[in-house]
Amino acid sequence: MECRMSNTIQAGTWSVEPTRSTAAFSVRNMIFKTVHGRFPIVSAEVSVGADGVPRSVTATLDAAGFSTDHAKRDTHVRGQDFLHTDAHPELTFRSTAVVPQEPGTWLVKGRLTLREVTSEVHLTVRAEQNGDDTAEVVATTVLDRRAAGLGYGPSFLVGRKVAVQLDLTLHRSSEHSV
Repeated sequence: MECRMSNTIQAGTWSVEPTRSTAAFSVRNMIFKTVHGRFPIVSAEVSVGADGVPRSVTATLDAAGFSTDHAKRDTHVRGQDFLHTDAHPELTFRSTAVVPQEPGTWLVKGRLTLREVTSEVHLTVRAEQNGDDTAEVVATTVLDRRAAGLGYGPSFLVGRKVAVQLDLTLHRSSEHSV
């Protein structure tokens, strides 16, 4: 059975399906190596207006679930030098503006809070609705880890720029209200 994808998202409240979604990142390490990792997604919600444009976006990631599949590095990054997950177990994002681009694409401006430091983030978001109540979303950005409050180590050891990609499956709530 073939599903036709549309370039607009229907009005309503859309919630992430965490088991079908990923929050991945990559960062240079020791100048020549790229480290890939991920955070579990706790929740995400998108409110879409009648015109098919998102009105608000919120998301929460589990900092304590940070993983690069390298136990020693992961323990260090979860510690006080980087994420300090004992004191700051979550990363949160809250949109401040959504700017339509081409059909099905938006620039989502917002604030990322990590370790009680809030920084401005701009995500390029592409969404396609698949059927009535499911949408596939890809959001990308490049973060400056120092601006986001992760200042440990010189940039030649841990790159300053962190590429982030969110691959999300969203499900529209049954009430379809905005």
